[in-house]
Amino acid sequence: MDGLNSQNENMATIHKIPVQKIKESKIAAIDFGKLEFGKYMSDHMLVAKYSNGQWSQGEIVPYGPLQLSPNMLALHYGQSVFEGMKAFRMKDGKISIFRIQKHFERLQRTLNRMCMPELPYSLFEEGLKQLIQLDQQFVPDSEGSSLYIRPLLFATEERFGVKISEEYLFVIMTGPVPPFYPKPIRVKIEDHYSRAAKGGTGTAKCAGNYGGSFMPLKLHGNKALIRYYGPTFRMSLILKNRER
Repeated sequence: MDGLNSQNENMATIHKIPVQKIKESKIAAIDFGKLEFGKYMSDHMLVAKYSNGQWSQGEIVPYGPLQLSPNMLALHYGQSVFEGMKAFRMKDGKISIFRIQKHFERLQRTLNRMCMPELPYSLFEEGLKQLIQLDQQFVPDSEGSSLYIRPLLFATEERFGVKISEEYLFVIMTGPVPPFYPKPIRVKIEDHYSRAAKGGTGTAKCAGNYGGSFMPLKLHGNKALIRYYGPTFRMSLILKNRER
């Protein structure tokens, strides 16, 4: 694809996705010299549905609200997962998506852990490429900045009762961001609250893991957290004693 590189740049397009373009771009409202992480969204998003045991072709549509039921299973029982990726504008002006294959593999591991259906690689890769090609003007060119990419999957089956959903939605949205940590950060080594346990979902990139991290962040002034578990718990105490 011209102007867009990835680890699989020589792979032919095998999953053509229909596109509905936005009527008027929002890019004029963005000050690329004063970006804030997560504040701005690009013009379009990819949406695909899963039902009756298969994924739809997917489509690229203008970014905007989704019509969803408050009774959908993801809101009650936690089948919601995501990835975090970036695309960078290179010195020659081309756009490079960082490690598509590796992010896809991690996403598949998370989906398996959460009993959610695997994605076709063609939908994932071509969805990314076509979406970013369409919104390439949103990829910043300042040093350290990038286009943040958020693939998201969640259960949409509408019913009460604890069960594995039979319907899902896959969304990819993007937006320009500055460097994640432009300045040095303060770190809290947490030895009480945990987002992981043996046999749990700590290695899965699911929504509930992050919700469980808010309490220590709130208690310690939103410092970045380093968590030690099991045999490394003693190291945590030693480091805390050094601070005193």
